[in-house]
Amino acid sequence: MKIFYLSICCLISASAAITFFAYRHKFFIVYTAWPTSTKNGAIQKAQEVFIKKDCFFFHQEEWHSEQITLLSTDDSTLMLRTLISQWLEIMKQEGCMKQSTRLESAVIASPSMIAYLSFEDIPFERQQSIQEKWHWMESLLKTIREAHLKVQAVHILVNHQSLEDVHLDFSYAWPIQGFSSNAL
Repeated sequence: MKIFYLSICCLISASAAITFFAYRHKFFIVYTAWPTSTKNGAIQKAQEVFIKKDCFFFHQEEWHSEQITLLSTDDSTLMLRTLISQWLEIMKQEGCMKQSTRLESAVIASPSMIAYLSFEDIPFERQQSIQEKWHWMESLLKTIREAHLKVQAVHILVNHQSLEDVHLDFSYAWPIQGFSSNAL
């Protein structure tokens, strides 16, 4: 009878050891039952983290928009940097920009609410027409304006220096409402 109890104890111990070993090495996963209200609440909170914004661009004599998804944050500078980076990618993909450039930095000055956008290179070719450069700038302004960021004007920089262009004056900040009547 002692052998019987001893063999049962050994069998239970061996099964427990094998189960623990399998669990630690992820041979199986144990799911716990969560209340359904917690799952739905977590899914709803996760969906609130992302927001949809429109990126606008002028191509082939008409306005186009493409919706992007951004991570929602209270930091408007981070939101602006992410928005402009994705807008540049869309502009490149749609053929609105002939050369590729990257946003180096973006800062929003607190009292004046002027956004300073510094690019690694000139965002358009110097030989492009005034109209093409102007539409590029209006597209940028419209994208920022429609994203409802707290920006009053945009100052364009290249390598943290004012952008110099023979056609358009970038030495001053451009008002966020733009100058085009059909940009609205």
